[in-house]
Amino acid sequence: MITNAMEFPCVEATRCYIAEKEHGLRLCYNNHNGKKQKDDDSIVGTLSFTSSRGSEAEWYVHMETTSTHSFFHEETKLGQEERILQLAHCQTGHFLCVTSEGGVGIQAKPSKDTKWTMENNFATLNDDPDCKASFHLRSSLGKLLRITKSGQKKNKLIPEGFLSPAFLQGGLIPGTTCEYQVSTVDNDDFEDEDNSSAESSSAAVFELEFTSGELCFVSNPVLHSQIRCNPLGQLSLTQKSACQEVWRFIEVGNGGALVIATWSHAQTFYLSSDGDGNVFTTKNRLGHNERWKLERTENGARIVSVAHKGRYLSVGNDDGEALFRTTTQPNDYAKWHTEAAHSNTYHLQSIFVTSLKEDAPYISSDRKGRASLSKHKRDWEEWKLERFDDDYVTLYSKKHEQYLGSNSVGEVTTTKKVGEWSLWSIEQSTYGGIYLKSKTYQRRLAVVGEGEMSTLCTTKEQYSSHETWRLEPCLPFFLSPTKIAAMASAGVLGLALTVAMPYALLGIVEVGAAEAAGLTALRVLVGAGMVGTTGVCVVDTDPSAAMPSSPTAMEDYLVASCRPICAWQNW
Repeated sequence: MITNAMEFPCVEATRCYIAEKEHGLRLCYNNHNGKKQKDDDSIVGTLSFTSSRGSEAEWYVHMETTSTHSFFHEETKLGQEERILQLAHCQTGHFLCVTSEGGVGIQAKPSKDTKWTMENNFATLNDDPDCKASFHLRSSLGKLLRITKSGQKKNKLIPEGFLSPAFLQGGLIPGTTCEYQVSTVDNDDFEDEDNSSAESSSAAVFELEFTSGELCFVSNPVLHSQIRCNPLGQLSLTQKSACQEVWRFIEVGNGGALVIATWSHAQTFYLSSDGDGNVFTTKNRLGHNERWKLERTENGARIVSVAHKGRYLSVGNDDGEALFRTTTQPNDYAKWHTEAAHSNTYHLQSIFVTSLKEDAPYISSDRKGRASLSKHKRDWEEWKLERFDDDYVTLYSKKHEQYLGSNSVGEVTTTKKVGEWSLWSIEQSTYGGIYLKSKTYQRRLAVVGEGEMSTLCTTKEQYSSHETWRLEPCLPFFLSPTKIAAMASAGVLGLALTVAMPYALLGIVEVGAAEAAGLTALRVLVGAGMVGTTGVCVVDTDPSAAMPSSPTAMEDYLVASCRPICAWQNW
């Protein structure tokens, strides 16, 4: 599907598991019902490691702007820039920190103690094909994070046969489990460490296993149909654009590889293929059959199998062929269009009104050309964001087929036709959202007054929360009641943030817990090498290849990386 608004991706706040490579365990946190110490903001809780992929092991990643300080590894001839990150627990918003004694703990708010330096692990580069995602974590005190065994074992309450091979590979005895602890080690201790130690007390090597990604519809331009996956994992084509047609593209590294997962189901399915060209779904995301790459082609994109080189995702076009397959001779049936899952449609939410806890924060339209504030989130409050050119956008009411505009005295109206009065530029606001500035009158969309006196208008150069707006994506409804409840409790909020080039806006979906944890500055993900979505942190294979810093260089970088995924027209 081709539109003039393909450059506004629907990107989830970056979530991941922090996996320790040697034992195959993931960093987890139990906050014991959120209790705090009486004297400070420290949290009473337990940091440990787990073999499961549960919510207690899921973390938000806040990557700060890449440091200008860089390193060069003589043995591997690889370069890297210093990357600073903060990790916030998804369930609680609490931050991983280093204590004053050099230990590892959790605290409620971000500070210098919650900043960790990501140092690429060059040691395993020659024997580990996935080493580009491997790193050490160094605290603000210069100490490296490590994992140690406590030596204590306890009986498990599950039968031996229920233990997974991955769990047993961690060195655990069937029927028992060993307690692992997280701590730090000094750099000197790390360099002098006896590598033969069975207790694995040296600095740990970690990987980020992302669980979030960019949400897209995937359609075939010949059949004008979307790929659909039902709750049983069965694939089909449909002309609908609903929740079962939304796919999550998750970065896994290895030169831009992705896994393509369902979004709305309680059980996640991953798109997979085999060497015979069969395409199906699986619950496993760890195999190579589930990895794909994207390529630009004329009027579309190719989805290419990583495991089976030269094979492209295609729709069967002959009698007797499977509905989906991979082919070695790509044609138009192996061509795909990716569109942001929110279809570039948003609710415009006032940050100022929301901060007052009032119930009318959304911009609404009516058939008579009036724009006002509303407490509802109906189709009257839905606005399609479309790119007019590289500098300006329009806001289109799908219900009333009118464009949001303004006049010289600050009145806000809607009109049937696009004019200079209905063009807006988007600027980042320091209040956690964006400013919308009229091209003709150089006035910002705003709310003045409080309560019943609140009025939608435009104002001159105030730069306050009154002029700050959040773009809340309009997404298809979930099928899963559990996910509906989870999203409602977290607050499914959208936030459009400018990054390097004018058209690249991140339509963040899950701001809820990330926002509470102070992680709304997600614009920095692109500047930090996150490649426009949840991307991975990889070693630069070219020593001279630093992350681009200028808008033009960043645009070229994203184009070469085929990111954002929905912006294939600009690759």
